[in-house]
Amino acid sequence: WTSLKKSDWEIGKLTFYQRISSTMLLLMLMLLGTYI
Repeated sequence: WTSLKKSDWEIGKLTFYQRISSTMLLLMLMLLGTYI
């Protein structure tokens, strides 16, 4: 049960980081768009 809980937490952490990275990428692209 504990192992399942841990893996669940790891998956949640991964999706959280993916969301942040994608948002950062979007912001970077927007900034580049304003400069170009």
